[in-house]
Order: sequence, then C-alpha cells, then structure tokens
Amino acid sequence: TNCFLLFCKDHRRRLLDENPGLDNAQVTSLLGNKWKNLSPHLKLHYKEQAREQRKIFEASNPGFKRKKKKIDKYMHHFRTKKPKTSPKQPMYIPRTTQHSEAKAQRNTTLLPSFQSLLRSIETNTNTNL
Repeated sequence: TNCFLLFCKDHRRRLLDENPGLDNAQVTSLLGNKWKNLSPHLKLHYKEQAREQRKIFEASNPGFKRKKKKIDKYMHHFRTKKPKTSPKQPMYIPRTTQHSEAKAQRNTTLLPSFQSLLRSIETNTNTNL
C-alpha cells in the first residue's frame, strides 16, 4: 500500500459522514485536496506507516514478484474516448502592423479616385452615344 491509500483509509469514513450526498469520486477528490494540503510532518507519518507495511509484506512473501500487466488485444474496445472540451483554436491570428495599416490607408485613398475615374468613363460613354 502507499501512503495516500493509508490516509484515505483513515479519513474516508469521516468525509462520507460529513457529506452524505457525495459519490465515491467526489470523496476521493476531496481526499486528494486534503492530502495535497497536509503538512509534511503528517505526511511523513503515513509514509513511515506505508514503509513498515511494505517491509512486513516483503518478509512474509520473500519470492513475490509483480506480474506483468496482461495486454488484451480487445481491451481498446472498452476504453472511453476523451470528450472534446473546446473547439480547436486557430493556429495563426494575423497581427496588425504599421505596414498593413499604411497599406489599408493607401487603398482607401485610392478608392475615391477610382470611383471618380469610373464616373468619367461613364460620362464619356454616355456623351458619345
């Protein structure tokens, strides 16, 4: 066992009694937050307790070796896909530069003169008809 599991064993029942509407995942989340904020001195108590339990287990099971995880070729069918939390952000967002601002100003100044050129062409074609 590890030190966090020993901490959970000591505190889970009390948390469930204090918060009867919470499910197991929510209680474990609260326990994780409590463990995270626990003082190093109190964590040391659980670490030493876990170390002692490990020594006792190794002494009573001298030939014990962990089994390798068996991989099932069909296991991927049972894995859940992660939900998409947000749409992908665009890779490139164009920035405005002095050059692009100056170019935009030039284009707006050219537009009225282009319109006046079109008007003069229209009047010339109308007078020639």
